[in-house]
Amino acid sequence: MAHLTLYFFVLVAIIQLVIWIMVYSRLLFIKKASETDSYPPITAVICTKNKLDNLKSNLPSILSQNYDGLYIFLVDDFSDADTCRYIKELQQKERYLIYHEVMTNIDGKKQALIEGFVKTETQWILLTDDDCQPHTNKWAKSMISEANRSESSIVLGYSPYRTDDTLLSRWIHFEAWITGVQYLSYAAAGLPYMGVGRNIMYNKGTVKPEHIASHLDLSSGDDDLTVNAVANKKNTTINISKESFVWTSPPDSYSAYLDQKRRHYSVSHRYKRSHKIAISAYTLSQVGYYGLLIILMCTAYWKIALGTYLIRLLIVMSISSGLYKKMLSQNSIWSFPIMDILQAFYYVFFSFALFIPNNKKW
Repeated sequence: MAHLTLYFFVLVAIIQLVIWIMVYSRLLFIKKASETDSYPPITAVICTKNKLDNLKSNLPSILSQNYDGLYIFLVDDFSDADTCRYIKELQQKERYLIYHEVMTNIDGKKQALIEGFVKTETQWILLTDDDCQPHTNKWAKSMISEANRSESSIVLGYSPYRTDDTLLSRWIHFEAWITGVQYLSYAAAGLPYMGVGRNIMYNKGTVKPEHIASHLDLSSGDDDLTVNAVANKKNTTINISKESFVWTSPPDSYSAYLDQKRRHYSVSHRYKRSHKIAISAYTLSQVGYYGLLIILMCTAYWKIALGTYLIRLLIVMSISSGLYKKMLSQNSIWSFPIMDILQAFYYVFFSFALFIPNNKKW
């Protein structure tokens, strides 16, 4: 029985290495797009709901973007009066700032996005959130430059989380990093399956309000389900230039993080079958790899298991080291072995956490 366990362990290790070498490592060779002479008008759409502190902290960095034709469209989803007052006062100073109050109150922010799409007048829409801050003042230029270079109508960007010294923030930073590696590398391989609304650009000729409305019955999934339904290898590109990164703050408690991830995973059943298979290959192999490793370390095959583990770890860490630098990870590469193990437990935990009721609406 132990030799059969060893066989499956080596098999899932090979699956892992194939994914890391053939798919994830593609991001190491992606170069940033050169700036072009074509800078069409863009509207940055930001949906907000009772997040006045976020707006005060992050809106200035978006308003100060080095882009002459950038309009900032704030979609207010039934916030309190203080938020409305602040935005209207800011409008008196910022002529490119547009304000819209959502007309229909529906759970989630999809209704706000739909109205934002309908009300914007530019062909290009750049999405982010009120808790996000661009890494540079060339965020908008970088995103449109990549669209011009690739002649694509969807640009998937990257949004890392800030970190502090807590284990929770370090883990959230890592988990966002590996998620970014996954959806960006698969998109680079011609299989775009999701994006994050904190940093994504659409052309309205490709992504329309009805695409968002098609999954209005779910309060989550406004970004990944839209990309999953519309994106393909011909109309989608990625941008992992540092100039295009958008930083965001992580949830400040384990319960808030649980709510966030549960909302995300609750819509994955709507993904296309090919996308589910691609994502599951890594998830299941990660869980199986460490589960079988633990078993084998208690058998006569422990030396082979340990050797296989070290070979896999050496290859994966060498790729991850380059991706840490390219994607501005604030974690030490030497913490990777621990995070990699935690990821297996994370996948198992959230397979059960999905059954816990979630009362958060927005």
